Amino acid sequence: MKRTLLVALAAILAAAVACHKQGNPPSHPDTRLIVSVDSSVGMVVESADTFLVRLKDPFSITATPLVYHVAPGARVSPAARRDDSTWTGRVDLSGNRIEEITVDADDHSQKFYVAYYYKIENYPVGVSDAVPNCLHFKGDTLYVGTTDGLYYSMDGGKDFAKSSIWNWGEVDTPRNILAIDDLDKGIWAGSVNYVLLGDGDTLHGALQFGLPGADSVLVTSFSFLGNAIWRDYYANDTLFYGTTRGLFFSFDAEVSVQFNYLLNQGDSINCIATPPGLLLVGTNKGLETSTDYGTKSFTLRSSVGPVYGLAVQGGLIYAAVNGGIAVSSDVGGTFATHNGAYGSNAPPAMKKVAVSGTTVVGASAIGLAVSWDGGVSFDFVAGDATNNNLIPGYEVNDVAFYGNKIYAVVKGNAKSGGGWVSVLTPR
Repeated sequence: MKRTLLVALAAILAAAVACHKQGNPPSHPDTRLIVSVDSSVGMVVESADTFLVRLKDPFSITATPLVYHVAPGARVSPAARRDDSTWTGRVDLSGNRIEEITVDADDHSQKFYVAYYYKIENYPVGVSDAVPNCLHFKGDTLYVGTTDGLYYSMDGGKDFAKSSIWNWGEVDTPRNILAIDDLDKGIWAGSVNYVLLGDGDTLHGALQFGLPGADSVLVTSFSFLGNAIWRDYYANDTLFYGTTRGLFFSFDAEVSVQFNYLLNQGDSINCIATPPGLLLVGTNKGLETSTDYGTKSFTLRSSVGPVYGLAVQGGLIYAAVNGGIAVSSDVGGTFATHNGAYGSNAPPAMKKVAVSGTTVVGASAIGLAVSWDGGVSFDFVAGDATNNNLIPGYEVNDVAFYGNKIYAVVKGNAKSGGGWVSVLTPR
């Protein structure tokens, strides 16, 4: 009997501890709390005993105005009383701070917590003046292309090492990596005048671009900027490569780097996507589509204007354009363009876009735009190199999802240095 009572008591204690760890709401009704924020500032998401704040504009991060709703007669601290059941206060959520809020009612007290929706961590890449241009995940390995070559991280961006093979061909200047993609055999990297395929310390092949019709000829009057690589997983061993002089392709991408010139001669190719049976090419003229992978024809969808980045999910095309993110449900025939709140700044041109579920992120010259409703509305965030604040003004060059995390490569300034990788993790 005694043993049975001990076992039962242990079970009760374990359940109590579990409830505490889960942060269940207080049992006393007088200490209940609801936190709200004006819709022009953002919104609040409740998670156990923590309230997570999403901000439309990062200017308010250091003094976010909140409203606390409690039972009549309860007290909130730190806060100022508005009426018998409403209190107001400003909290500093910068630097990944978690603010503690206490509700007192008679002899009962309960602590709550307020934090920004994302935990933001920033990691430097390479030498201090290296500017990160692009990023790509191959499995768990993060690759970042910079003005100082290709770097990789195997721990989510905390530590980076420089790939030793990517300075091939340009002896006098660092390799400026502008686009990355992967194959089973290795990593493709696009640079100025070169496309390279390598793995570890082994260079499998390199193509030095020349004028159309002239193989492997260095052209000194202009540079081919490899600014868009997208592996076509739907046509066997096909890789399309976009340059400022047009679109190239290879039908044996697994074994060589011999490319052929495709249609769109003279167009500057900004981005490429290949959903099943379709080739999408973003150019300065607009979105060009082809149902035969460009071997016969393209259709120009010019209504959206220049397209700088593309993402495809669930039959929808997301395009990074001037003034926001444009979304199309009819293969680019029509687009609806959305943007967010940018404080005193006009909506910027979006450079890249990534999609995961209903979360859409756009990279721009003044920060990162995040949408939680499929791209209908956006909040604006940006990471600061020194203290993980949300500070607008930093240029985001590329963005990607890895699990539930958002990865962005951010260009610094004269004060902060070349740039860094920002990792945004939902709390």
